[in-house]
Amino acid sequence: MKKGILFDLDGTLWETTDITLNGINYICDKYNVGHVTKEQVCKCMGLQTEEAANVFFPGLDIDLACKIIDESIVYNADILNEIGGNVYPNVCNTIVDLSNDYELYIVSNTNNPKYIESFINKANLKEYFKDYIAAAQLKIPKSEAIKKIIKDHIIAKAVYVGDTVKDKESSELANIPFIYAEYGFGDINHDILIKDISELKNIISTVL
Repeated sequence: MKKGILFDLDGTLWETTDITLNGINYICDKYNVGHVTKEQVCKCMGLQTEEAANVFFPGLDIDLACKIIDESIVYNADILNEIGGNVYPNVCNTIVDLSNDYELYIVSNTNNPKYIESFINKANLKEYFKDYIAAAQLKIPKSEAIKKIIKDHIIAKAVYVGDTVKDKESSELANIPFIYAEYGFGDINHDILIKDISELKNIISTVL
């Protein structure tokens, strides 16, 4: 029986807050709009483009707001490919260990798969992930992206690991269990949680 662990990216495997903040404000300068704050960036982790646009630029034309975000994602992905983000402690060794017994995937709301690739390359984990998907690139919600991974790879049992209420809701819509990464950007109530990703190795067998 094939068992899969699907991971969110930002707030679960790494964080890129400062790079994201600098990148979007660089593009903001290009379009002569006001800067966004670090607090806004943290609130937008895991949101799709239009949702983030409403947080970053309330009152701004939605098409322009989305254009700024899209350009900043491309800009940031190029930077992250060079210098990388902050991979959370114990991510690399935990991923290697889990790959011995489970198939591993990344499902992110980003619209640019290069952003996911920048993490995989930075963490040197390419051989351990079977696949990844950028939900916004396919113009589908994260729940559908989760279902697509499960269907495409014929996974009999799956679990999603994420850090926000959106991740929890997406798991519920995809009808799979959710594990809350408490160390990330979210603040939610959930029975199954981890304070460090290394804890996955001890609880994953109770979920799958």
